Amino acid sequence: FTLSIDYVKNILHKKTLKYKRTGRYPGIKRDISIIVPSEHNNIDLEKNIFSNGGEYLMDINLFDYYIDKKIASDKKSLAYSLEFKSDNRTLKDSEINSQMDKIIGSLVKKFNVIQR
Repeated sequence: FTLSIDYVKNILHKKTLKYKRTGRYPGIKRDISIIVPSEHNNIDLEKNIFSNGGEYLMDINLFDYYIDKKIASDKKSLAYSLEFKSDNRTLKDSEINSQMDKIIGSLVKKFNVIQR
């Protein structure tokens, strides 16, 4: 496979490039690891996390998916990385801790998860 610089320049000139300014304030990343009944899917879990994560939850990334008899035949282990960020200020740990408690509480109630 060969890539031509002229080809790339030609493509870039035809498209409008959009620039998104990086934030002035640092984000906070938190991980959550749960054991969930197998019948629940990732999309529903992520929707629930977003709806309970508050206005500063910017991104969710599933980084681990594990199924094994050691857990249980009807369960799976999932781990998510969550990023919280504000464009206006530095967030406080207490704010994020509160949102994480809300997220976990909702997952336990709705999906019967166990936090690892």
